Amino acid sequence: AGGMVSDTASNVLVYMLFNTHATADSSKPHPIFSDPRVREALTLALDRVTIAQKTFGPNARVPDAAQSQWWSWITAGALTGQSANIARARTLLGAAGWHEATRDGILEKSGVPLRFSVLYASSSAPNNTIALLAQPMWRAVGADAQLDRVEGSVVGKRVSGGQFDLWINRVGQDPTPSSLVQNWSCESARQPCSNNRAHWCDTTFDRLVTTATAAKDQPKAWRAALTEMAAQHPAIFIAAPGNPIAIHQRFDHVILWPSHTWLSLWQWRVRPGAALPRDQ
Repeated sequence: AGGMVSDTASNVLVYMLFNTHATADSSKPHPIFSDPRVREALTLALDRVTIAQKTFGPNARVPDAAQSQWWSWITAGALTGQSANIARARTLLGAAGWHEATRDGILEKSGVPLRFSVLYASSSAPNNTIALLAQPMWRAVGADAQLDRVEGSVVGKRVSGGQFDLWINRVGQDPTPSSLVQNWSCESARQPCSNNRAHWCDTTFDRLVTTATAAKDQPKAWRAALTEMAAQHPAIFIAAPGNPIAIHQRFDHVILWPSHTWLSLWQWRVRPGAALPRDQ
């Protein structure tokens, strides 16, 4: 038996969400992640292409904002995030007041080490791979990431209660980017049980999303919204994986739709002379 693997566009997006609020008191800023310079630095410290492709395969893409492969039409098919830049990461951390003060190379600010936890479900092998690959990359710029691998139910409780620093999350995006308001808008930030777990709010982003929903030039308008999100670094966007599908070589007329891969299944045909006993 033989066949091929066809990699179609997927709606999956994997990212590390920053909690910009203090875990002990959500009305106060997070001591590390409330500073956008630190969020940008920790993003630049990662070789996200390597992480994405070692975790999800060679067809995984790396966006700079909440954009899965389904939404690649916004950027003319390209999903090419900013490359790692260790020097820039160190400069940003220094500008934010983090300086090396310990023998182990971990940066400190006012006597507090640059140390944070990375929360993820123990049942997720991809998330574990991501965390293990990211940890030494952060260490190289003086950040001490403590991996917090726990059961899924525990993750849910901690995230809902704001008890996390950085959370590895995986979502499936809707066909239209207008659904961004569910996870990333100021309105959803005000709702205690919304999908906006970090209560992230950027009024400029909200305005751009509102404009984009009715814009004549949809790609340009949505690019503006995603560019604003990328500039604020609410999360480290790790990967927009593809959707690999194995297809047996006996089939002809194979058509795969990105959002509904099975939509043209009725058109598939078994090639003459290639039928298996179960096809009879």
